[in-house]
This record gives sequence, C-alpha cells and structure tokens, in this order.
Amino acid sequence: MKKISRRERRARPRRASGWKSCMKRRGRRERRVRLRRTSALCPQRTS
Repeated sequence: MKKISRRERRARPRRASGWKSCMKRRGRRERRVRLRRTSALCPQRTS
C-alpha cells in the first residue's frame, strides 16, 4: 500500500476504501456469478 499525505487523504472521497474491498471481492470465486452486481457497486475507475 502506498503511503499518502494527510492532505491528499482528506481530499479523497470516503468511497476509496469501499472501492478496494470491492476489487478484492471481485477477484475471488464470485467472479463469474456476481461480477455484474459488484461492478455496479464499485465506482467505475480505471487506474
């Protein structure tokens, strides 16, 4: 995990943490079944 400054962290929306957990879930066995639902849950981001 990259260390980020306090100012940057405050600027970022709270949903960033949710996005990470979402990506984690996406890689597991639910890949085929809940892919559609998870993509809807996560904010669309291409990094």
